[in-house]
Amino acid sequence: QWQTASYNFGTTAGNINTGVTANTAFHTFEIVVNAAGTQALFYIDGTLVRTETANIPTGSARSTGVGVHIIKTNGTTARLLNIDLLALEVDVSR
Repeated sequence: QWQTASYNFGTTAGNINTGVTANTAFHTFEIVVNAAGTQALFYIDGTLVRTETANIPTGSARSTGVGVHIIKTNGTTARLLNIDLLALEVDVSR
């Protein structure tokens, strides 16, 4: 299943299963963080799958970035992850 996670200064809110099965179909993922940095909304294919309020990095000493990785936790068969587009949009007016 697809998972969500938030990390702040080495502390994690955990890898939370979304209930959405990972498969070979094309998917869109979106994370929306409110201006106060107190809530992150995780969407898969336009559907809200998780609301996170813990361990969201804020402040001048915290870096925020975007990235993708795959972690296989069962079996030894190789898996591939193909990324078609990865984008970051920052709207500071919200």
